[in-house]
Amino acid sequence: MMTQTGTNSSRRRCAGLEEAQRHAEYLIGGRRYERIPSGGACADCGAGPGKLHVAGCEEEICPRCGGLVIACDCAYGARRAC
Repeated sequence: MMTQTGTNSSRRRCAGLEEAQRHAEYLIGGRRYERIPSGGACADCGAGPGKLHVAGCEEEICPRCGGLVIACDCAYGARRAC
């Protein structure tokens, strides 16, 4: 049985995943880069295979340098670009 806290957490996670799918690009150094979808089930944000990670996910790969988005030194103008 899921607790109230678990239910609210699941709803927030689903809303974040839905929102992430609407932002397919990052703006890095004035250039647009297509975001890299999850290669499998993401343990951090819950993105399924082929889906985009939630902003701030610890497993998302930077489309410019190939490092982790949360740790790379790329000059993001905005974390998301539509």
